[in-house]
Amino acid sequence: MEPDRDPQYLFGEKDRLQRNQLLASMEEESYSRDGHKAAVYGDYGRGKTHQCFNLQYEINRQGLPLAAMYIKCARTVRRSRSRRSSESSC
Repeated sequence: MEPDRDPQYLFGEKDRLQRNQLLASMEEESYSRDGHKAAVYGDYGRGKTHQCFNLQYEINRQGLPLAAMYIKCARTVRRSRSRRSSESSC
């Protein structure tokens, strides 16, 4: 199953609850002139991409006055503390 090909599916009660809360918040904010800005972030493999594609699907299915977009950011590399401290002392 691929998020971009199967956005209508969202498994897990916790994921659906989170989606419903996000949708309710977005719908409420969509009627103001200020709009709604949000970002989904977290560790690798936590379902962010699937959640975002499902949110886009639901926004379109429900006809909400929102323009949802998915932006894939470049991968970041974390450095360990010991490496950072040795690099900063050079």
